[in-house]
Amino acid sequence: MTRSLNMATNPNQQGIRHHLAWMIIETSDPASPTPETEQAALTDGAGITTATRIAEIGIRVGLVTYIALAVSTGDVEHYWTMNAAMTLDNLPYRDYVWEFPPLSLIPVLLAPVVQFYVAFKLTFGLSMVAIEYVSLEMMRRDDPQSARRITFLWNLALVPIGFFVYFRLDFPAVVFVTIGLLAMINNRKSWWAIALGFFAKLWPALLIVSLIAYRRFREVAYTIIAIVLGLAAWYFIAPDGFVAFVEFRQGTGLQIESTLGVFLLIMDHPVSFHSGALVVDAGGWSYVEPIGMVIWALLALTVVGIALRRRLQPLYMCAGLLTLLMLASRLLSPQFVIWLLPFAAYAWAKRENVIGIIYLVITLTSGIVYFWYGAFAAGNTALQIVLVARNLCLAVLGVMFIIRAFQVSNTAAAANSMASTSMANKTNGAERMNAPTSNDRSLDTVATDVTVSR
Repeated sequence: MTRSLNMATNPNQQGIRHHLAWMIIETSDPASPTPETEQAALTDGAGITTATRIAEIGIRVGLVTYIALAVSTGDVEHYWTMNAAMTLDNLPYRDYVWEFPPLSLIPVLLAPVVQFYVAFKLTFGLSMVAIEYVSLEMMRRDDPQSARRITFLWNLALVPIGFFVYFRLDFPAVVFVTIGLLAMINNRKSWWAIALGFFAKLWPALLIVSLIAYRRFREVAYTIIAIVLGLAAWYFIAPDGFVAFVEFRQGTGLQIESTLGVFLLIMDHPVSFHSGALVVDAGGWSYVEPIGMVIWALLALTVVGIALRRRLQPLYMCAGLLTLLMLASRLLSPQFVIWLLPFAAYAWAKRENVIGIIYLVITLTSGIVYFWYGAFAAGNTALQIVLVARNLCLAVLGVMFIIRAFQVSNTAAAANSMASTSMANKTNGAERMNAPTSNDRSLDTVATDVTVSR
């Protein structure tokens, strides 16, 4: 038994058919409810205790503190080196290159304030913990019946990758995506969260396809306008910095963890460091990403076109396209798998167990490879095979998300049929109620005859 959600449309504006269709889509499970699943939902509804929350936060703080004090993390050191001298006379984009979008600067604003690298490293990690935990709490509070399932998958997914994802700039985008995802589910405005997510890490703009599937075209327009205005302001304030950002993102070669890059690594192609990543064949393979992006764009346009004609599950559709986008890119850093966490948690809450298990395998294999990253880059065959398996799991996950998005369209069709039948029955019933009975007609005839005779 899953929670009924009032989705995407206002029944007063779009009609009962559209409204009922989305309600049935959002409450559909891979299988029909059984007493066991109903009991599981009731058990989930017991909620999360204060002791659990204290333990969750304590473990996160302890992990981040240990890493900040005892483990070297090159990315945070780079953030510190770039921004420790930040002042009003020395700003990112305008005075030096910053290779991330503007809102990524929020976690590094303490760099010029704290006096020591270790202090910055600790405050940075703790800020990421706070942002991540807010995302988890929002997911749990939005669906109390599935709170324990969400907690299980979310925390288990972070176990193998938590030692490095808290020292990256990916959680700000995740929290905005979580806000946008929950806003869509609960029929609230999400365009602002999507736009802010874009300026945190770019990829959250993909949630626009979910808005299209939800038929929220006004919000699509708002999102695009907000992004265009933000980009215009960014370029106006620091044109050279904006151009440098775009050029830096283009990079060179193929990252050693990318779909094709890992096979080139296995074949002993040369590895070098460029644009903040280890890549194979720097200066070559420049055509691979454009081809991959064209193929992905054609797939995305096809899926969106279908979504305009029939009701696909918007969040699964977006998750599938995001997963396949990661595989089509020349960059596939290990922390990117955290982008899928809100979608995987949502699917797991809907009893999509296979999707959840595949995602856990992806985070586990990503953590294994990163833990022995030096050996992986140096040519350890076993680790390279693990990475190939990770990428294969990502492909399977992306396809599964797309398939589930299509499967619920049949539920939507059934919902429309059921709503149409219900409306027809109500209409026929109303006509019968308003129509005079045979006795009424006899009385009317008698009254008419009496009136005529008079």
